Amino acid sequence: MEQEETMRTNRAGNLKRFFHIADDARVLELTTQQTFESSDDIKFDFIFWNPLVDRISGVSAEVLFDRLAAGGKLILYFDNPVSVHAFATGNVDAIGNGIGYDFLKRQLEELRGKREVHYRWYYPYPSVSFPVAFYSDNRLPGPGECEDNYYNFERACLEVFDEREVTGRIASDGMYPYLAHAYMLVISPETLEGYPNYTRFSNERRMQAQIRTDLYDDSVQKSAVTPEAKTHVLRMRDVKETLAGTLKDISLLGRECVLNEMTEVDEASGIVRFAYAEGKSLEQVLDEMLADGKCQEAEQVLLSFCERLSSGKELASFEMTEAFAEMFGDVPKWQQYGWRSLPVSDIDLVSQNILLSEKAVVIDYEWTFEFPIPVEFLVFRFLYFYLEAKNRNPAMQGQFSEVYQKAGITEEMKEIFLAMETNFQHWVQHGAKVLCNSFDEEGKPVLTAGELADRLRGLDDRYVTLVGEGGQRSRVDAGRAKENTYVYKLPKSENGIKVELTGFDASEEGEAKVLRLGAMADRGGNHVGLSVETDGMHLGGLLYLYENCLPQLTVSGFAQEDDGAEISVEEISMSEAAIREIKTTIADMRFIIDNREQQIRDLKNSASWKVTKPLRMLKGNKEE
Repeated sequence: MEQEETMRTNRAGNLKRFFHIADDARVLELTTQQTFESSDDIKFDFIFWNPLVDRISGVSAEVLFDRLAAGGKLILYFDNPVSVHAFATGNVDAIGNGIGYDFLKRQLEELRGKREVHYRWYYPYPSVSFPVAFYSDNRLPGPGECEDNYYNFERACLEVFDEREVTGRIASDGMYPYLAHAYMLVISPETLEGYPNYTRFSNERRMQAQIRTDLYDDSVQKSAVTPEAKTHVLRMRDVKETLAGTLKDISLLGRECVLNEMTEVDEASGIVRFAYAEGKSLEQVLDEMLADGKCQEAEQVLLSFCERLSSGKELASFEMTEAFAEMFGDVPKWQQYGWRSLPVSDIDLVSQNILLSEKAVVIDYEWTFEFPIPVEFLVFRFLYFYLEAKNRNPAMQGQFSEVYQKAGITEEMKEIFLAMETNFQHWVQHGAKVLCNSFDEEGKPVLTAGELADRLRGLDDRYVTLVGEGGQRSRVDAGRAKENTYVYKLPKSENGIKVELTGFDASEEGEAKVLRLGAMADRGGNHVGLSVETDGMHLGGLLYLYENCLPQLTVSGFAQEDDGAEISVEEISMSEAAIREIKTTIADMRFIIDNREQQIRDLKNSASWKVTKPLRMLKGNKEE
């Protein structure tokens, strides 16, 4: 297993968690030749091998299969080097290494020719290092499901196409097994009945809310991943009757809105089972409407549901409680908004969790609470998680620009509800290692083609002008850029080089820029600092303020052996107020200095100063 990932996310152990491994089970994680040879006489309940990462002499599926105990499981797993993700990000360096879907198929076919085996294919997503879901041939990814694609820690990537959309298409065409994000082949000498068709872990959460969801042929199971999460799972049993009552007067596209049927509760294990619900999600139906150009119809579906949800007979005035403030944060002056609340509130009543068949079936209601929550927040969340949270086509934002207001959500309320949502996510993730947080700290960017074009255009605009001794000018483009820092390679000159920072022009009336300047010479492979003189206002260190001017600088201090110069220019983002404050402070300091200098001049011109000059000379003072 990838030990490095354990520092980044709670997901790191999900591949093993998938199997419900008992504490006393004999498990072999095959990583080196030594672990293979030292375990020669042991029969194992589970053997894990990643043949892409850990290539070990003499190891094959057949050899490992013979080391399984009765009922044991051999798990071959690895990230697909030719996955849809690899193509979407241009990362196809591993193509041709001989390890892929066909490798597993060959291993399996060779084994089936010699042993009686049972097997199941799974497709961990988005990778074997930190999987959140496990698909299978019986349950491939649906449209829009694979959106967890941006966690690149090794290098920056270019998003060549919309991976989320393309994954859904290739799955519907039966091609996903060839282009899957990752593979996990489970092989056993005994039947694998009872294994799920699909599993999703929700464990990047506080201990009290970590669960898994398993889909079988005819049922859905939600179970606690930690002992502390049993109460969270069992709460669905406790609230279902009241929640069903709040939905009884709501219809959606002419369908009665109901809860998915709960068939069994295992209180000791923290497990709740439901009937398997068929149908398309409301999200899919709305997406199809938009694809057909039926924007007004889609908007009407959204608003109709919001209206019915917020006009229920059981609504009461909202009251702030300690439980609410702990989860969603304090909301000052909440009384002025006239919010209302339901007897229980399913805050995850969103389009992804509603399946449409003969009825509109709410399939997930784990986030249902009995303390008051504004129904207006439920309306906001229903709209937000369809319109904004899934990075849909930005053009859609314009098409539905007024839908919040039509649903009774003002801009002020939307701002409050966004803050509540942020607080809620922080509450949910409390104490957990969350991959997106690790990615924010150490991940590499994933640029769309448009974003790359914008960066290239920005790089093109950020050129400087080299001014020769005879006044001739030549353009120099940035050799590389990182965030707001641009680097330029220039020739050396014994008399120094003059540079106009054309791409950082601040000559318009009232315009000001703060730049950090640096200049280095390449001296025998070493970088040596050069002298920089400029017409900007020195703020300290390498920072200069330029106002109503084209920044210019002169670089000098070259040695004969220098190969050239490299100057760096970083534009510091500062507000106009901050720049005004800096200028005011410097002006005050200059006033003080000028005043002191004038006082000194006045003193030297005074009669007393002239009269006492012989005395000062006797004491050895030197004066002009």
